[in-house]
Amino acid sequence: MRLNIAFIDDNARPHHASSRINAPKKRKTPHLVWPAFSPDLNPVVHVGNILGRMVVAHHPLSKSIPELLAALIQGWDSLTREQPDSVVFNMSGR
Repeated sequence: MRLNIAFIDDNARPHHASSRINAPKKRKTPHLVWPAFSPDLNPVVHVGNILGRMVVAHHPLSKSIPELLAALIQGWDSLTREQPDSVVFNMSGR
């Protein structure tokens, strides 16, 4: 079974080990590259924003840490597989 994955590289200097660079090539994994320190191009930030909007939409009055944690867990559980996949695989168009 072939997984639909991509290797995401922010081109930061610590990520230049030869084993890290060669692993995606050996596996023929698609390679997405963008500048380091670009939060607008970070899929984790975008998925976090999706999750934040879900929490606010469904739990706008959450005030305590336990309420917010419960809302985040509920939001995470309701994320579809397509939502983060869409963010990651659309990054190359940015």
